[in-house]
Amino acid sequence: MKSDKATFYANRGVARNKRPLKNIVYVINLSNLSADADREKYEQFRWKDEGYLIMSWYYQVPDPLQNWHGFITPQELKELLGPTQWAKFTQGKRLFIVQRRVDGKNIKK
Repeated sequence: MKSDKATFYANRGVARNKRPLKNIVYVINLSNLSADADREKYEQFRWKDEGYLIMSWYYQVPDPLQNWHGFITPQELKELLGPTQWAKFTQGKRLFIVQRRVDGKNIKK
C-alpha cells in the first residue's frame, strides 16, 4: 500500500472486481422466407406485410461480435423495447441501444 493516508482512505471499501456494464445493442432485421418454407409455422413472427422479425444483439464495444437471437414475435419485441422504443420501431428505426448504467452506477436487469 502507499504510505499516503488520503489515498488509503479514499479507496477503502471499493470492490476491485466490479466493472461497468456495457450497453446492449439490439438490431432488428426484416427478412423474407424462402419459397419452400412452411409459412404457417412462421406466421407468429410476421410484421405487417413487410417480412419476418429477426433479432441479433451485441455489447457496445469497439469491435462487436454479434449474437444471433433468431426469430422474435412482435409481442416479445414490444415487451423487450418498451413503449417509447416500440413507437420508434413502428416508424422505421431498427437499431436500439439499451443503457445498463444510470448516474455512473450499474442497473440490475
